[in-house]
Amino acid sequence: MNVKIFSVIMLMGGYVFSQDNILTLSDAIKYTVTQNTSTQLSINQIDQRDIALKSEKYGRLPDANASLSSSMGGKLDNKDKWNSSTDGSISASYTYTPSTGATIKSLKAQSDASRYSYKQTVNDLTASAVSAYIKAAYARKTIAIAKNDLDYQKAKLTQIEEFKNAGKKSISDVLQQQTAVAESEASLLTAEQNYSKAMLSLYNIAGIDIHSTMSIDTNEIAVLQSRFNQQNSDDLKELLIDSIPQIQSQQQSVHSSQFRIKSMRLAYVPSIRGTASTSVGYGGLVGEEHDVSDPTGRLSLSLSYPLFDQYKRKLNVSREKLSLQSAQLQLTELERKVVLQYEQYNYDLQFARKQLTVAQIRLTAAKQSLDAINERYNAGASTLVEVAMVNTSYLGAVNSQLSAESSLLSAYVNLLQVRGDAASFFNSPTGTR
Repeated sequence: MNVKIFSVIMLMGGYVFSQDNILTLSDAIKYTVTQNTSTQLSINQIDQRDIALKSEKYGRLPDANASLSSSMGGKLDNKDKWNSSTDGSISASYTYTPSTGATIKSLKAQSDASRYSYKQTVNDLTASAVSAYIKAAYARKTIAIAKNDLDYQKAKLTQIEEFKNAGKKSISDVLQQQTAVAESEASLLTAEQNYSKAMLSLYNIAGIDIHSTMSIDTNEIAVLQSRFNQQNSDDLKELLIDSIPQIQSQQQSVHSSQFRIKSMRLAYVPSIRGTASTSVGYGGLVGEEHDVSDPTGRLSLSLSYPLFDQYKRKLNVSREKLSLQSAQLQLTELERKVVLQYEQYNYDLQFARKQLTVAQIRLTAAKQSLDAINERYNAGASTLVEVAMVNTSYLGAVNSQLSAESSLLSAYVNLLQVRGDAASFFNSPTGTR
């Protein structure tokens, strides 16, 4: 009886699960981005800063007031001599404060910073979802390898038992192969456990009920590999640091602090307030004809200059200068960190490519060795121990290939994340807010 050796392509194809609920990569990204609390917190921050900006802008509009009052008075012992009057007035005023313009620009920069921060949040969540999906997919592929090896070991056991019955092999070979089957079953259980853990991690990131029975489609990994293979390597070699959302967010924070300092300094400039009002009265004795007074108007212009809080204002400016300095230092440190991460991930990508090439060569040689040792064993020219050693080497080569593929995909994802391109590359649903 010939023992079937499963091809590398079949091993890489993945084990088909009997589950109907398939979690696609796009769904995993959608759930992660839309259901994660970090996304909602970022949206809330945008709304809060937009409200603050609108409130400040509305504060620049003129004030207008209208009033109407009515009164009656006189001696208590002579109600016939009581007077009644009704007065109405309309007034409008406008206050020009030189610091208001800088304050609005500061709030606008804060609003822009929150939007860039939101984009970075979506970018990071997208990369996290893709990484977790890749990990789960390759954990599932490991199950396929363990399952195929178990089938191989069982088929080998059947063959050895037939050889024993024919007097070609001893009982020790049967016992040894039974041990190999048990070890393969243990490896399959370990692979299934690792897959369950990987799915729990994916559920947690995507906000899916941990008791769900969803599975993933390993064909999505092949599609992802194809997309990365089509990616122009030169596009990833250039780092446009000023286009990265987290850098842009910090830059806007620096601008906001600069405008706040300007606003505080302009507070020393007097504010101007202009007022225009008109009023009319209507009054007379109760029960008699009332007279309407001639309308009166009033125009006023005033200057306001703070006298007793200059020391406090100077302290506020000094404090804001320190905040600006801190923001600039944080920007410098963030730029340095991003450049360092980019170089590290770029190195990881180059190393993963070389590692995959070596793994493919190793796997080809290991499969040839396994085919040869099985032929020699069937001919009685080798021992079962030698077959087991070569099979172990073959399994190691298959796992090395999977590890190299996973490392290559992870390196691509990490590069996209640090460049701020993960959300656009994977078409995140809310990446353009």
